[in-house]
Formats: sequence, structure tokens, C-alpha cells
Amino acid sequence: MGNLTSIDYGIGKYLADSDATQLPTILNTRYNLSLLQFRLAANKSYARYNLTDGIVDAFVDESGVDTGSSTNETYDASNDLYSPTGGNTNMTLISTSATALAAPAYGRIIIFEEDVDASTINTDIKGYVSRDATNYTEITLVDEGFYDGTKRILAASATLTTTSGVAMRWKITTHNTKNLKIHGVSMLWAT
Repeated sequence: MGNLTSIDYGIGKYLADSDATQLPTILNTRYNLSLLQFRLAANKSYARYNLTDGIVDAFVDESGVDTGSSTNETYDASNDLYSPTGGNTNMTLISTSATALAAPAYGRIIIFEEDVDASTINTDIKGYVSRDATNYTEITLVDEGFYDGTKRILAASATLTTTSGVAMRWKITTHNTKNLKIHGVSMLWAT
């Protein structure tokens, strides 16, 4: 698992916890690290992997998705992505659980998405975070721009208001039968 003190910035020196005070915001830095981790996972063909306070899944296999709880999802192993079955159904995509060290108060989800049909965030695609693997807090997604041509970064943070626990899961739902592709998801949390 990675954390601030595991980052070697190239000269054999590692960041110290005290270096965090120099950063604009921890969540913004964690967001950028999440993008970097997604790229690393995708390029190195890593399956879902755990961080100290988060997970990254670039969908190189189906191990990070709870296919028993998800509905109308199709995994494309050639392109490492999920999409609605047949392209014209509403999909629910749910991760497997990751265990937090303590009950998180805040959650952040970052979705790497590509439109097939034009889709509106928070209407046609919605994101959720759970800390008890059952009850979800909806997170209002924001379009953070493109990371690779037509692939969007949808992200947001929220205070978790559901039942307290340490079994972290993300959920993505699609609506209005919009066809799209989910290339990966990162979820972060904080106490």
C-alpha cells in the first residue's frame, strides 16, 4: 500500500509527512495521485489494487467488480472496460469491498468514462460510495476534463452519511439507456 512517505521523487529521498503542509490541498494531491495510479495500473496491466485509503481499478480483469451484485454490465476483455449490456440498458456496476482502517467520514470517486451516446453526468450516469457495502451516499459528479482524447474524468467528493462501517464500495449507475464505456474507477476515503 502506498502513502505519502512511499513516494521517491527520483534522488533517493522520500517525502516526509511534514511535506504535506507544503501542498495546496491533500485531496487535490490525492486526486492527482489517483490519476497517476490509474495510468500505472492500465499501462502495467495491474488488476485492482489497494492503497492505504483507497483503491484503483483499471479493469484489466473482472476481479474488482462484484458481478453478482452488478446488473446489465458487460465486460470487454479486449479493451478493459465495462458498458451496459447491448448498449441500450441501464447498468449498475458495483465494486468488491475494500477494508478501511477506520470508518471514513469522506469519500471520493473518480470515474474514467467514455461516451458512446452523449450522456449528462448526474442524470445519465451517477456515482456512489458506501462504507458498509450496502448503503450508498450519492456523490455529485463533476466533469474534470479529458484524460485521453474522448475519455472523461468524472470525479467528486462527499461527506458519507450512510451507516458507519469500514467495508468500502463504489457504485455507478446509468440511466435513460445511454450507452457509454467505463474504463476504470478510483475511490479514496478519509476519516
